Amino acid sequence: MKLENLSSSQVMIYAELTTQQLDELDRYGMDVTLCESFGGMTEEEKKEIHDSLSLKIVKIEETRLSLVKEINRRMRRDLKIGFGPSDVQPYLNKFQTEFPLIGKGEAEVKAWLAKKEKETKTKLKKA
Repeated sequence: MKLENLSSSQVMIYAELTTQQLDELDRYGMDVTLCESFGGMTEEEKKEIHDSLSLKIVKIEETRLSLVKEINRRMRRDLKIGFGPSDVQPYLNKFQTEFPLIGKGEAEVKAWLAKKEKETKTKLKKA
């Protein structure tokens, strides 16, 4: 399949569909693992199913990545914004590394600040 021959809407639809397929296969793999852990199947049966699922996942993921790269390429080219959807998360990760409290709730932020304050007081007492 030549992605260049597909319309952007077709590429987007296929990307979404392959993502849904991956999510469904992944959820099923988790269900298989739980079933085995509850005693509903043997380790060998679980492995057989996981091996089969893995083959499908690898093929679909390969296709999904091609679709995502095409979406990114078209957005960069057509919209002239310099980045595509796949570039957003790495960009945000830079801030998250520097400011790990972004996205945390009020209680988590206050707990983290209290812990840091306690650590600072402990260091000052030792010094």
